[in-house]
Amino acid sequence: HARVPGNRRGVKSADYINLYFKVKKIYNTSVKIIPEAKNIVPEYPK
Repeated sequence: HARVPGNRRGVKSADYINLYFKVKKIYNTSVKIIPEAKNIVPEYPK
């Protein structure tokens, strides 16, 4: 984010924080409770 000027950034900070907490809630209620998903970092497309 440091390389992108503030006026060109598409996501506002409040929106990003809200998204972060929504994803964290989904993770804690869905993914974290699956035994196979523990101690595994998901692979992300490059």
